[in-house]
Amino acid sequence: MTTNTTLAFVRGEAEGEIASDIYRQPDPRSYFRLMFGLDYALPDIAAGVFRQLVAARTAALGRRIKIVDIGCGYGPQAALMRYPIDMDDLAHRYRDLDLSDLGTERLIALDRHFFQAWPSQIDAEIVGFDLYPDALAYAHDVALIDRAVSCDLTDADLTDADREALADADLVVSTSAADFLGEASFGKLLDAMGGTPWIAMFALRVSPTYALQAAAAERGLETEKLPGTTFVQRRFASSNEWTQVLLALENQGIASQGKESDGLLHSEFFLMRSKADRDAQARGSRPRIDVYFCLAGLNRLALFELKCGIRPFGALRHVARAARDQARPQTHKLFDQTVFQRMERDHDQPPARAQNALCSRKSAR
Repeated sequence: MTTNTTLAFVRGEAEGEIASDIYRQPDPRSYFRLMFGLDYALPDIAAGVFRQLVAARTAALGRRIKIVDIGCGYGPQAALMRYPIDMDDLAHRYRDLDLSDLGTERLIALDRHFFQAWPSQIDAEIVGFDLYPDALAYAHDVALIDRAVSCDLTDADLTDADREALADADLVVSTSAADFLGEASFGKLLDAMGGTPWIAMFALRVSPTYALQAAAAERGLETEKLPGTTFVQRRFASSNEWTQVLLALENQGIASQGKESDGLLHSEFFLMRSKADRDAQARGSRPRIDVYFCLAGLNRLALFELKCGIRPFGALRHVARAARDQARPQTHKLFDQTVFQRMERDHDQPPARAQNALCSRKSAR
């Protein structure tokens, strides 16, 4: 399997600080206990972007769309896209349940009712893809995803059933594809999907996306990168992971000052789509979307909070939730360089509610 520096930690390879066991459990209790402790904030940030892209694709195509979630795992991103909940809600739920003697079957039954009790925010079919069948089975059993595809594409090919599940995808979302997919594997997925889906991807700065961009380009998709803005993923799991990532960034000529050097993994946002789709939207013939741009200010606010002496645990979740609540779209804007520039400009202007919450929290201490 193609790997990179952070794969051992992010996706759970053998020598990683985050054990692969968390993706091989029949339910997500271990996963949330560990990732919540590392202030895993990216799914909260990504959910708002993905939901708006779902709305845009649904309006443009005039029908219920199919989404492929690459790196789906236990389905946290699908849960945050579908329902008005966040990682804080999920982590507290599984922390409490972990103290009981609930078996997996009972937990799955309760979780199915838990998620179905929330109002749905999107109407779409979600297909989960991952290397870990146990995690995908849970996500499917609790109805976070409609279908599951598990395959290591470096060693095997998709089955006919897998190809049928992936076929005619309209939107691909991921916060981890660049961490474990190479060009050939990504190409196999795109070939199975067919057509020209939009691909919305958050990728760690230490995980090069050139191979994925090359695979997309061969199939008629152009890549747009959000300039000047990064998004916090989580804290480092250990000093060893921190050191490896800093060395990898240095080898790639990427400055880590104010980002990874401060103890936080950072991601960048990419959108891949056909030139025809991009040009059609620029002409106004497709629905325009309001990108979740105010979250561009999350990183500096979170780092400011850490530098002010507030302990890291819980800080990113606190800021992410406040920023998410502030980012309710009021109008629709063009998703092109104009919006990218606005997102970059707003990087220095954290959401007011989050800043007020930070000041209040600091004063209380």
